[in-house]
Formats: sequence, structure tokens, C-alpha cells
Amino acid sequence: MKNAGSVLSDNIRIFSQLTELAETLRSKGIRTVLLKGAALIALFPEYSRTREMIDIDILVKRKDVETLRQTLLEEGYGPCPGEPCSFFSSSRIAHIDITDNLWYLSARENEELFEQSLGHPVEGLPGMHHLPPLQMYAHLIAHACIHHSMEEEKWKDDLRLLENKWKEHLARGEVREILRKYGIHSAYEIYSGTEEGCGIFGKVVRRAAFSSKGHLMRFWFLPFRKKTAYLLSSLFPTDEFLISRYNIKNRSALIFFRMLRPLLVSVKIASAPVKLLFSN
Repeated sequence: MKNAGSVLSDNIRIFSQLTELAETLRSKGIRTVLLKGAALIALFPEYSRTREMIDIDILVKRKDVETLRQTLLEEGYGPCPGEPCSFFSSSRIAHIDITDNLWYLSARENEELFEQSLGHPVEGLPGMHHLPPLQMYAHLIAHACIHHSMEEEKWKDDLRLLENKWKEHLARGEVREILRKYGIHSAYEIYSGTEEGCGIFGKVVRRAAFSSKGHLMRFWFLPFRKKTAYLLSSLFPTDEFLISRYNIKNRSALIFFRMLRPLLVSVKIASAPVKLLFSN
């Protein structure tokens, strides 16, 4: 745990990095949506005193992903080993994590949300936007309660901040309705402390500790209609993902890992019960 002075100092540097990045991406015509901690400290500067951060999460349209990757490389960032969507620079404090989707949304829902977010610019960061208030709260609940099982106090602090700052936007019934619309209403029950709808398996996994737990939780809580798309994207990711994840150097290796990937994912899924057994 960092002291308050250290946290504030780091976040000032991160905001400076964000400002630099915003100018660069605007010059390339790339519109972005800030997520999680980066959005919160940009919207509520006083939160910079206490909110610890190690990365900047950015949502971008799929058509702009490759341009964004190339831009980051030109600006001195490099890909993090084994992390296809994460970039770092030795001269900058925070990693840049990019995504073209929110995991609990369908392709159409992602497209609609991105367009809605363009109506919410972040002051002082040209070309950068944030999720609409209700959507930002829903995203934090989904991320904190499902992917991270509410294990870190910072997620509770993030949610409390929005509850305090955006009371007029966050009627309890509307929050539940939007989570129900996306098929992840159990996230709100986890946040409320009831775990209703989690099922026995979901409750056990939440209390376990093992790698890939977050991805298993995502799959478990997604509605059936979205499970298929999530599984297919895991089994058959993009070439760029495979190249970065497995440090691929040539076409033959790419073809090999393209065929091997479904087996690797299947083994990881099959090993989950064993990991659960030894983590409890």
C-alpha cells in the first residue's frame, strides 16, 4: 500500500502521460473511451490522492485497433510479453491496455455504447471520452464483482465514488435493469452481498484463488446466448493476439498455434476443478 503522497505523485505523472497520449491519438483521428481508474481520476481530480493505478485502460473501435498499436510503437511503447493488448514504455509510468469491446456486451451493444460515449468528452483530454454515468457504474460492477470477485478495496471505493458523485444518474432500479439487459444481473447481487443467482459453482469460484479465475468467472456468469461468442473468441483469437501471446516469429508457427490454441484453452478449462480443489 502506497502512502497518499506517493499515490498523488504517480497519478500526476499518469495524467501527464494521458494528456500526451490524447494529443497524439487526436492527431491520428483515433477516438477513445477511458475506462476504470483512468476515467475516474480524469473526471474527479481529487480522487488522484487515493486511487492507486498501474495502467490506463482504453476502449477503441475495432477498425482503429491496428492504427492505435502502430501509434503506440511509434511513440516508444512496446508490447508487454505475453499480453497482446498491453503496452509499456520505460520512460512512462503506466502501461496502456487497449480493448475493442467490453466482455459482457454483444458486438451490437458494444457499437451502440461506443457511440453513446462520444457524447461524454473528458475535459482537458481532447479526443477522449468516458462511458455514460449509468454505463460506467454498470461496467465497474461487472468488472469488480465478476472478474475480480470484489477482492480489492479499490473497487468498492470506485463504486462508492460514483454513488456519491452521480446520485441522480444511478437509481437502483435502473442499475439492476441495465445489468439484467446485458445478462449479468448477478453482479449487482454480489455487490449487495446476497450472491443470489451465483449458483454453488459461482460461489465456490469466487472464494478460490488461481490464475485465469477472472475469465472463468466471466464465462460462468454470462447468459447462454453470449457464452458461445465468448468461447469462440477465446478459442479462435486474432493473429495479432496469437503472435504476441506466444511470441510467434514466422508464418509456420502462427499456423501451428492457430491449431493448438483450442487444445490449450480446453486444457485450461478442464484443469479448473483441480485448481479449485487445491485453492480451498
